Amino acid sequence: MGTRAERPRLANVRLEAARGGRLRRDTRRRLRPLGRGLLSRRPDHRRQASRRGHGAAQGAQALSSDKIFLEDVRFYGHHGVTKAQQTVGAWFSVDVELSVDLAAAATSDDLRTTVDYGLVAARIVEECTKERVNLLERLAGRLAGILLGEFPCTEVRVRVRKLTPPMEGLQGIPGVELVRRRISSS
Repeated sequence: MGTRAERPRLANVRLEAARGGRLRRDTRRRLRPLGRGLLSRRPDHRRQASRRGHGAAQGAQALSSDKIFLEDVRFYGHHGVTKAQQTVGAWFSVDVELSVDLAAAATSDDLRTTVDYGLVAARIVEECTKERVNLLERLAGRLAGILLGEFPCTEVRVRVRKLTPPMEGLQGIPGVELVRRRISSS
């Protein structure tokens, strides 16, 4: 097996092989690990970040899945097809989800670097109470177009629900959901 001094080196070589590292021979023909294994060599067992930036955000090149959402923005409106829906009216609820890059806001803590959801909520209520429509699909489509046009988002998900529809026999809550994406100008 060898002398006592060789045993720790042999154990290190075996450990390195278990880590997935390959071996090389140094100038004195001794086996040495290359150091490319998957297990950590740091005392706290964390992996060191790659120099090429794999796994780390690289400014504008990084994919962002940041979202700002508003749930249950309520308003009273007279939207609907039937005469009863148009005269009696109903409570409506709108949920929106805007895909926005929030990296600047996450580091700066400045409202100017993000989308002000107070303005989004006010714009939703303003648009939904301004003009009557027959279909929830039309209302959701208008909201999606306005939000994409007025706010710096790449995608919008709009969900409109009629909370108290004056319809006999309906126990649930009817609604629609639309997803619209900004067309890239490249």
